[in-house]
Amino acid sequence: MTFGSDAAVQVHDLSVHYGSVQAVRGASFHATFGAITAVLGPNGAGKTTLLRIAAGRTEPDAGDVHRKRGLSVGLLAQEAHFDEVF
Repeated sequence: MTFGSDAAVQVHDLSVHYGSVQAVRGASFHATFGAITAVLGPNGAGKTTLLRIAAGRTEPDAGDVHRKRGLSVGLLAQEAHFDEVF
């Protein structure tokens, strides 16, 4: 896989299983600096799993992930849980 100069993250042919359930199969994408990248799909399609892998929080069962050196990736939880005082 060639890492383009404008790509912050590249994901190629990712696969993830949770037991016998295949959460992600063959996913590939790249996110470039300065661009908005969206991941769309129905509930349970593996979007959060894919983004956790791209951010380096989870390892895939197969495939490649490349992040630009020095890149800091933040993730926001799907559901926010705030202190009642907040």
